[in-house]
Amino acid sequence: MKQILSDYIKIQFQFPAEGLGKVERKRRHVLLSEWVKKAYEEPLPALNELKDYK
Repeated sequence: MKQILSDYIKIQFQFPAEGLGKVERKRRHVLLSEWVKKAYEEPLPALNELKDYK
């Protein structure tokens, strides 16, 4: 599995989008913002890769 997807899924499982309190939403936002800015060695996956990944 690509590291970029692995990191994203880890955040999603830790902080699912639904049912979060204000503090948890802020923490999720911080983690996702850091994830977006992180420089991965591999390129972003193509849309087809994401569809296949599901």
